[in-house]
Amino acid sequence: MNKDKYPVLVDKYIYKTYNDKYRLFIRSGDYYFSSMYNTLQEAKHVRKIKMSEKVLVNNKKIRNNATVNEFVNIWISIYCMKELKTTTTYSMKHTLDKYILPEIGEYKINQITPLQLQKFFASLRDKDNFNLTGKVSDKTVYRVYKITRNMFNKATEWEFVRENPINHIRIKHVKHKETLIYSRDELLKILDLLRNENIIDKTMFSLLITTGIRKCELLGLHIDDINLIDKTIIINRNLNYDKFNHKYIEVPPKTNASYRIIPIPNNMVEILNEYLKYRCTISINSKTLFVNNNGKRIGFDYLIYRWNKFINKYNLKRVTVHGLRHSYCSMQINDNKYLNIPMVSKLMGHSQIFTTLKYLHCTESKNVCYIFDGNIEL
Repeated sequence: MNKDKYPVLVDKYIYKTYNDKYRLFIRSGDYYFSSMYNTLQEAKHVRKIKMSEKVLVNNKKIRNNATVNEFVNIWISIYCMKELKTTTTYSMKHTLDKYILPEIGEYKINQITPLQLQKFFASLRDKDNFNLTGKVSDKTVYRVYKITRNMFNKATEWEFVRENPINHIRIKHVKHKETLIYSRDELLKILDLLRNENIIDKTMFSLLITTGIRKCELLGLHIDDINLIDKTIIINRNLNYDKFNHKYIEVPPKTNASYRIIPIPNNMVEILNEYLKYRCTISINSKTLFVNNNGKRIGFDYLIYRWNKFINKYNLKRVTVHGLRHSYCSMQINDNKYLNIPMVSKLMGHSQIFTTLKYLHCTESKNVCYIFDGNIEL
């Protein structure tokens, strides 16, 4: 074999392969890890996490004596806080603290048995046998099961337990309730009603309806993401709420498919033009598009509060803010003769799209707005 085809060590535990990829290869004592990455930066990021895992795996004293409480602290700090969204980690920790740790936290994790777990899940459904007020729903039980399963999967991977006790447990899967949506006619009626609302509400909700963007994408928009000449908006960041530090943070979209340029219909251009004139009257040093009259960034709670107030005012069907996104997607698939499903998937920024989406082709962009342009004057 040609020497040029052998991997070359470029950083500790990281090798560059002949096809310009990077292999992270760690073998130390009882610990073994090997995986390929497209960039050196990705490999270094994973290496940081795996080095912490290596210390744990090689420290048999920690592994053999750790309680569930102690393992959860390790799992949260080494893995969850670094690999998962803060909102996801916070929600998991809340479930752990409320349901799981009070029951099994003091036991050694390597001594938890399948029978013990089965009894634990059964007790969740019986309020007399569980220190909670009210009945625990099947949906909550299934969520507790999933988090417990994730915890023991990682404990098995890190060799805190020899055999995963959760593998012997089966919990009935709870189907998600179908999201309530608006029809095309209902959306057009709402767009008409929004003409009577204040400029902030009118712009936010009209934009959600006519683009199908996520609420985290809406509230993450900057002023320079709006292009009224090309009639597009750029999606390249999300707004998240860091519940650990109690503040809003801007983060990149979760997947490459979420980076996209979305066309906006003509009437939406007019609304945005009106809103930007209003936005210029607020003297604050911020690029954030949506702020209140005092210049404070609009957050999720306020957005949902204003939407609920709007639908109550006009006695509308109780579709959630996220339901507007489902409504847009459904309408484009069912009612837009110019778009097929792959095109709509690109518009939505769905993670199952395997090619990076930066923008839409001009012909697609023109026809996306067919569903709104010419139907109603906003």
